[in-house]
Amino acid sequence: MTNKEYFIGFQTNDQQVITSFYEKFQPNFNRSLMSKYSILDDDLLADVYQDTVIRLWENIQRGRITLDNLTSNLTGYLFGIGENVLREQLRKKKEILIEDLPKSPDPGNDILQDEIKEVVEAMDKPCAPLLLKFYWEGYSMDEIAIQLGYANANSAKTQKNKCMNKLKAIFKSL
Repeated sequence: MTNKEYFIGFQTNDQQVITSFYEKFQPNFNRSLMSKYSILDDDLLADVYQDTVIRLWENIQRGRITLDNLTSNLTGYLFGIGENVLREQLRKKKEILIEDLPKSPDPGNDILQDEIKEVVEAMDKPCAPLLLKFYWEGYSMDEIAIQLGYANANSAKTQKNKCMNKLKAIFKSL
């Protein structure tokens, strides 16, 4: 597909075009960021790419970019957004999240882990089962997608991010 066809697909919200774009450019996007930042893991890359494509779509939908004012090809614009999204994600990661907590054998950590787990267990569906499977049972996002009936790992990851935001809000209110 051409740059213009992808742009029109985003503009008209053509899911086939958006999915094609998403799948086609993800490997190059990931390789590009991995070559610049050695600290990246697959989950962070997937989150950054998903957020980047969403921002691209939003910018097109809101008229922030048009075919007339686009100074590079769409993938160049995508990579530029991706750099900004990555920086934001890395800043956010400085907050203490469940995945940042050290694993046992620190006995003081077990108490904190248990308290967090209790809060997660008290959350409604879909958050409780999803977070428990990912953080405490060690399932991959692909496995969780299959077990919990999500369309794919990216859908499960999107839900996990929403659930993590709910969990953060719960802890901020305590």
